[in-house]
Amino acid sequence: MIYDAAQDKVFHAIRGGSAFKDGEEIHAAVTDDPSKAMIILGHSRRTSFDDYLSISKRLYERGMDYRRMGAAAIGLVRVAEGVADLYYERHLNAWDVLAGALIAQEAGAKVAMSGLSDLLDDGGPVIAYSAGMESEFTFLIDLEGLAPADTFSY
Repeated sequence: MIYDAAQDKVFHAIRGGSAFKDGEEIHAAVTDDPSKAMIILGHSRRTSFDDYLSISKRLYERGMDYRRMGAAAIGLVRVAEGVADLYYERHLNAWDVLAGALIAQEAGAKVAMSGLSDLLDDGGPVIAYSAGMESEFTFLIDLEGLAPADTFSY
């Protein structure tokens, strides 16, 4: 469960039972054109700022609009509700990402991140994106050395 104070809305999901915003079912975007995509990138001081700039530049050059939210949970629910086509951050702790990752996945987004034990011990990257944009974001999965998004489970 995630409370979005800016919207005064509650997001939740049940494994195998969809994702919801204030009780209404939500779905990830169906965007398949990079020039119509909106992405959200997070940055941790535990990672290289130069890498962050390089990734943002690569996505920007593909025509994608870019935002930075400040909270991973909110970025992930923006993907879940179809407002954004990507949320990516190179390092997060488990408590910052698990609820949002489940909500995004249950809303139909693809989610790739470190395994649960690694997240609990050391944190790690998270990539959540709309399925229609998968070919645009596979370089992130490769960069982070993660399993393909459709193989992730909690």
